[in-house]
Amino acid sequence: MAFRYAPYDGSKQPFSIGLAPLAPERWFEPDERLLPELALKDALLAQKRDAVFAERDDTRDSQAEILDAIARHLLAHHGERFSLDDDAIVIDSGARRVNLSGVSPLLAASLLVQDDLCLMRQDRDGWRLVAASLCFPSSWSLGEKFNRR
Repeated sequence: MAFRYAPYDGSKQPFSIGLAPLAPERWFEPDERLLPELALKDALLAQKRDAVFAERDDTRDSQAEILDAIARHLLAHHGERFSLDDDAIVIDSGARRVNLSGVSPLLAASLLVQDDLCLMRQDRDGWRLVAASLCFPSSWSLGEKFNRR
């Protein structure tokens, strides 16, 4: 499998990860592994939800903003795979249906994309992880970082 982006595409030194803004059309890029990876998220949530999803009660408005932004992005930039049907997003012509209400907004958003989603909030003591769907972490766990400085 060829990697499309640094640090693994060979254009940067190994382990020199840096942050850079993405063009909006590249924000999420669902690929051929979308449905299997979303099925894996489903299994992880069913088997050990507390290990892969956490939220503070005071984050629901921020979560709703994230869900709205992700849904709008997927419909605008990946309309060939995502469509709106009442209060749900349908993926791949009905292969998957994600209801947008009745669950935590960040959880609903996480069931649309392969990526982990983390909501950080700054307070007087620094940044805190205040809501997350973290199914595929690299060298850390949700339990060790959630709501801590």
